[in-house]
Amino acid sequence: MPHAGPLVPDEHAGRRVKDLRLAAGRSQADLTGPGMSAGYLSMIENGTRTPSTAALRLLAGELGTTPEYLATGAATDDIEPERRIAFAEIALRNGSAGEALAEFDAVLTDCPPRLRPRALLGRANANEALHRLTDAIADFTELRQAAEPGSIAWAERSVDLARTLTDDGDRAAAIEFAEEALAAFEDLGLPWHESAIRLGVTLAGLLRFRDLNRAVRLIERLIRIADQLGSPLARGSAYWNASIFAHMSGRTADSLNLAERAIAMFGETDHAVSLATLRGVYGQFLAYADADRAEEALAILRAAIGELRDLGAPLAALAQAECNYAEAAMHAGHVDEALTLARRLVAGVAGEGTRRELAARLNLAEAIYVAGAEGAAEELAKATAILASGGDSRGDESAAWQRIAALNERLGDATAALDAYRRALSATGRRVPPELPRARSRMEGRA
Repeated sequence: MPHAGPLVPDEHAGRRVKDLRLAAGRSQADLTGPGMSAGYLSMIENGTRTPSTAALRLLAGELGTTPEYLATGAATDDIEPERRIAFAEIALRNGSAGEALAEFDAVLTDCPPRLRPRALLGRANANEALHRLTDAIADFTELRQAAEPGSIAWAERSVDLARTLTDDGDRAAAIEFAEEALAAFEDLGLPWHESAIRLGVTLAGLLRFRDLNRAVRLIERLIRIADQLGSPLARGSAYWNASIFAHMSGRTADSLNLAERAIAMFGETDHAVSLATLRGVYGQFLAYADADRAEEALAILRAAIGELRDLGAPLAALAQAECNYAEAAMHAGHVDEALTLARRLVAGVAGEGTRRELAARLNLAEAIYVAGAEGAAEELAKATAILASGGDSRGDESAAWQRIAALNERLGDATAALDAYRRALSATGRRVPPELPRARSRMEGRA
């Protein structure tokens, strides 16, 4: 029976609120609203303000627990599954995704209804961290279907689904899904919230490979909305993508400036994995922008990779950061280090046929060439086969084809280089000129 009267929180109540919020992947802004200001929640979590009974009940409803547990950690009828879920969430944050998945699976076999969404979200995140994307997609889909359309939870699970569909190699499906989800949100006529902006930003990020101009227009609109909303997470997400678009357009100074602004905004949030990922992106941009700051760029990338490992980030995020580091190390002249890392990365993804295997093999082919070793052509052929088989699902196809073309040119294969350059042009959506017919020779004419 729930406690009907006033609750007396102990000194650890704020810590329990923060732990459960972080485990659920929620920001402080997610929990604010009538009866719970951002400042009040912050003081509760840092222990400088004792939460009222009304606040505990409001937070318990948001976090899928009981006011009694938040106040004192007291046992309830659901204390054992709740304890096991909390243990699994800690394991996941500490990088033990396999251990977390086993615990979430066990709890979900006989889970109290009020705890099921929390356990299901944990299992989805564990599956994603282990690159078991089909299972993650199924769990995220169930959670989205159970959420109220247009709500924060609905938008967050929409973002999760678009991301996992992309990582699973179906970017066309991810774009279609994200477009439909954003249109559905706007059709509801609800006020914008940071999770809806993140959904729009996700769509813009996907569209940049298909129609960069449309992606830029969408992100500019979302920046205006985010600036009005004032949410650091929403603004940081929008500026992050704007920095990527600037980098793709060759506006180096703008890309660095926008990334720095995004990092400052994410620093005000609890999204540690996103912040570490963004720092890695900034390091990659810096490595290309300023040769004199190459060592600084590598140090930023190394720190970002360490943070992602410590945070138990999804394998895709960690692998991308390591690929970025290998590429930056090679351009900075650390050829032996780049070659060793590239070989290790390829060994870990060989046979996947994924975007990360494509990136790893391209890095390895380039590192072998720069090192003057044997095998660059063989690795390049494997990377080419992966990219050619992926259709619309391989990320920035144009840039990848350009890298393949340039290396084929250096290796002396003019035919392969020309074919790759034509594919790069086609990937931008531009018309590729047809082959010109060759005139018959004079000897053929006499015949």
